[in-house]
Amino acid sequence: KILGGNEEKRSSEPCLINGGKLRLDGDGDNKEIQRPHDEALVLGVPEATRSEVSNAIAAARLSFDSGL
Repeated sequence: KILGGNEEKRSSEPCLINGGKLRLDGDGDNKEIQRPHDEALVLGVPEATRSEVSNAIAAARLSFDSGL
């Protein structure tokens, strides 16, 4: 789910939100999410790289420090 405004929007594409910017794919690999009882594929999601994680932490710190 992607939340925006007063409505929920569903994305059919896996995505990352980093520093308020939506990215449809990451620079890392994709991780497959499977149902545990039958191991059927549910969806694939992008995995963040170390750089993307560092950027997300910096964006969160900036937001926290500025009171947003």
